Amino acid sequence: GVSLIDEEPREVIHLALRDARVDVSLHGQQLGANVKIGHVQLDSSLAEEKQTRFPVILAPVTPGQGDTLHLDLSLSTAYRHLLFFETISTRLAPLRLSIEQNTAARVLRFVFSILEKLEAAEAAKLASPVEGGGVDAPAGKEGEPTEEATEEGHEATEAAAAGPAGGNTAAAADDDDDPEV
Repeated sequence: GVSLIDEEPREVIHLALRDARVDVSLHGQQLGANVKIGHVQLDSSLAEEKQTRFPVILAPVTPGQGDTLHLDLSLSTAYRHLLFFETISTRLAPLRLSIEQNTAARVLRFVFSILEKLEAAEAAKLASPVEGGGVDAPAGKEGEPTEEATEEGHEATEAAAAGPAGGNTAAAADDDDDPEV
């Protein structure tokens, strides 16, 4: 079985599968898969704490009357760029679904919490520069100028020392005493 455990941590639901069988076969260019699950049951773990009226959320209406789920697939491998199913057949036994507010709320809180964390991780991934420098990020270590920035700084210093175009350097030096610069 598989349990869903929230952040507290507390078990919220438990899924149990019994008599599960998977058969896969390959005949020429035909891939077949046959999946059978004898019994499926989803339980609310809140029942242990008397917080739910429905300890069994999902179960077959008449257990023991054959497989709860039967899935049969036939896939052709003749087409490389096309997923072509020759046949898909399924049989699902009648199921009873009973869920109440406390269990539904806990499951939804868990799902939304996971979605928020995934969203935050994706935003952080997009916001941080790629190691070795992003598109606009400098290639040097943080706080150190890159080689390009150093070269640009030297060019700017040389241009300032040369003064305005067509002018003399003495006039450019006098401008250094000007408080506006």
